[in-house]
Amino acid sequence: MGRDEFVVFITNASAKELISDKVECLKRRFQQSGRNLGVCRNLSITAGADFVQRKDTFESIYYRADCAMRSGKRNDKGTLSFYDASMKFDVSETETEKRYPFFQV
Repeated sequence: MGRDEFVVFITNASAKELISDKVECLKRRFQQSGRNLGVCRNLSITAGADFVQRKDTFESIYYRADCAMRSGKRNDKGTLSFYDASMKFDVSETETEKRYPFFQV
């Protein structure tokens, strides 16, 4: 996780619309906080999301959400992207250890 990245885990979220609404609310709050602090530039949030599957671990859901977020940053910053299998990314063993210290490579 980078210095400007964080994780939000939403329980009982089963619809994309619910996640989209939560992200939009978060965006508005960040932008309002920026205005209150006198931050001139427009603050944006690029989010990645996926839904927990039966056999998921924290690491597996985190990886998929991170893939979706990275895809969003590459394609259109300031958006919400939901994971799909085409979003898998290749990283070196060193990069994997830095980004995902809980993964066994």
